Amino acid sequence: MSTPPPAYAYIETPEGVLALSRELDSVDRIGIDTESDSMHSYFEKVCLLQISLPGDRIFIIDPLRVKDLSPLKARLEDPAVRKVLHGADYDIVCLKRDFGIAMRGTFCTMTGGLLLGLEKIGLADMVERQFGVRLAKAFTKSDWAARPLSTGQLEYLVQDVQFLIPLAEEVDRRLREADLVEEAAIEFARLEERQPAPREFDPWGFLRVRGSRALPERGRAILRALVAMREEKSREIDRPPFKVIANDTLLRVAETAPESAGRLRSIKGISPYVMRRWGDDVLEAVKRGLADPETVPDRAPPRVDGEGDGERRMSFAAQKRHGRLKEWRTEAARKAGRTTLAVLPNPAMFDLARTPPKDLAALAAMPGVGAHRAKLYGEEILRIVTPKRG
Repeated sequence: MSTPPPAYAYIETPEGVLALSRELDSVDRIGIDTESDSMHSYFEKVCLLQISLPGDRIFIIDPLRVKDLSPLKARLEDPAVRKVLHGADYDIVCLKRDFGIAMRGTFCTMTGGLLLGLEKIGLADMVERQFGVRLAKAFTKSDWAARPLSTGQLEYLVQDVQFLIPLAEEVDRRLREADLVEEAAIEFARLEERQPAPREFDPWGFLRVRGSRALPERGRAILRALVAMREEKSREIDRPPFKVIANDTLLRVAETAPESAGRLRSIKGISPYVMRRWGDDVLEAVKRGLADPETVPDRAPPRVDGEGDGERRMSFAAQKRHGRLKEWRTEAARKAGRTTLAVLPNPAMFDLARTPPKDLAALAAMPGVGAHRAKLYGEEILRIVTPKRG
């Protein structure tokens, strides 16, 4: 069933933000969501901040009109006040990046659903299952920087926070029943440590274009030059790359290697607008690719540092420990009727494989493990990572 959204206050002045800060002082739970414009801008920004308070009090803050949200900072960073979000990592990073707000006291209903092993963990799915209400999702890809907002968009914004607090209460109850309170707290704390990263151009990103690896070497050289050109133009006009020239169009250009405007114009995806605005740039990129003396492999070189390549940076012995831990975790989760995340999260598994703890106390102190997991699985884990133990 659908239900009409409650009333809301739209805040677009410094006085409105100050008034809201006083409202926050009186509560111990806050529902939070943000809307950004990553689908419509190169330089992503938070365009709207929605807040729900107990008693169906809902506020929509417009940070494009009121830039200073510092009156809200102390309460949003207070760990004693529960902040309820769904898919919290994205919102946490956005609030840090744009407003310098480092959220504490986080409760992520999506992460709770993952720990519990729910089949569907989208907000709309969880709300419908718990409350029998269908959320409207027609505005998910809206350009949230555009004004004015429509009535439908405003209803969508309200619904995205309307059910967060009662949903968190139900998820919290189920986590307690499943004896997953500490595990949830560890995951919520890990989300809070996420940091915004500057947008950097990946020189090997052209290999993520579908079909790039099937190109001959000169085709890959052209595609590399085309993707670099597109990135430059995207930054200049503050538009996401896919809205400048689509990947499949760049691939066709790389396959065809046009050297004249007439040949370029005939390629599917090169519209009159693209031709008029960037046609010369595309042809120049093709010329650079054809003249590129470098060998262009069909695989990116191995990463030597940075996040996301933990397995590659492990020694052979650590990789073997990781493999044994992964097999054990799957079986332990099956026996306990729990998710693998509840048994042992991936980051903790990598750390255990790299640096095995010497005893239960050291295991419990490792990030991502905790006393409860050490009590439940500690002896088994130690036997796996230190085979000569006892």
